[in-house]
Amino acid sequence: SPYLSDHVLFAGLSYQIDIHLEAIHMIGRILVLSNLWFGPENQLFIRNS
Repeated sequence: SPYLSDHVLFAGLSYQIDIHLEAIHMIGRILVLSNLWFGPENQLFIRNS
């Protein structure tokens, strides 16, 4: 039925979107962590606090 194929397509699209959001969150976390560890401004801030 057309309804079923639409439902499967939607499920596939939402699954892909979930993967993209996961990847974006993961990249964001990696950037934040690398800034905390390697950012000179942040290291100075941590040392001075």
